[in-house]
Amino acid sequence: MRKMIFRQCQGPASPLRSAATKRFSKELLLGTERVTLVAMRGRRWWFVQEQDDATVDHGQFCDGKAAEKDEKLASKASNAKSLEARSMAIDAKCSPEVRRAFRALPVERCGCATIQAVWSACDTFWEFDTAHSGAITREGYINLMRECATVNTLRMLRRARLEFRFRRSAAPVLLEDFLLMIWPKATSEDRARMMRWAELREAPWTCKAWRKLKGIRTSKHQILGYMDTHTHT
Repeated sequence: MRKMIFRQCQGPASPLRSAATKRFSKELLLGTERVTLVAMRGRRWWFVQEQDDATVDHGQFCDGKAAEKDEKLASKASNAKSLEARSMAIDAKCSPEVRRAFRALPVERCGCATIQAVWSACDTFWEFDTAHSGAITREGYINLMRECATVNTLRMLRRARLEFRFRRSAAPVLLEDFLLMIWPKATSEDRARMMRWAELREAPWTCKAWRKLKGIRTSKHQILGYMDTHTHT
């Protein structure tokens, strides 16, 4: 009765390996035994040897696919162990206070986005609305797109589909509408929270404008309003 023996060998890449295939086999005749070479990834391969000896130890038999699966699992486990060892080495260099400070940082978010994502969208909006008037006009959109926009700006514009919006209508786009175009599933509570985050993001710009305008009354009340609402939230 013929038996199939799967053995693993170490060595250079097999000459049977092709760039178009990652796993293949070829049968060779070595003397009176038929040997099948099965090329694997990397510097390992398996050869399958057929014998007529029925007394071969069954512990040497295995499935090629199962062996490949076990090898993948072993590589994943080794990668996970290396990442864990690297993180432990980094943690060993930091004091407990530093680790606690970085791991305890909460991420403020609403039902559909984080505060950092909303601030990134607001920064993109204000790239077009440099005067902070609260709206993007089609003329301002065309003028800025003539220049070299950043990658983040283009990503936000693709998500908001602002070009399609201005092709359909020439009406200005408000900040709340722009955020809703990016996150259309946002609820009324999410929209209110995102607009509050936008006000907090705009507060430093208002402070700079207040210094330039030497304390105009409207800007002063606007800043105090931001501070008052932020302390009560």
